[in-house]
Amino acid sequence: MTDRRENPPGMGFLGAAAIVFRMAVAVGLLALLGDWVDRSLHTAPWFLTAGIVLGVVVVFIDLRWRAGGVRRRRRKAGGKRRET
Repeated sequence: MTDRRENPPGMGFLGAAAIVFRMAVAVGLLALLGDWVDRSLHTAPWFLTAGIVLGVVVVFIDLRWRAGGVRRRRRKAGGKRRET
């Protein structure tokens, strides 16, 4: 039986599904919010576009933050650091 700590979190099908779900929720909610503001203020799709862009930025910040956490846990556990 393998130890769960050997496999980095966020890997495999469930990890990928969680990332896709987070992306859909972040971009979707901010796009809906932008669309609602556009309809309220009678503006063109400016707030919708801003919501989509902000959602994508939030997703990339979240991915970067989580990837950094995986690296920190590997270093703490004594894993080899890949040199580029």
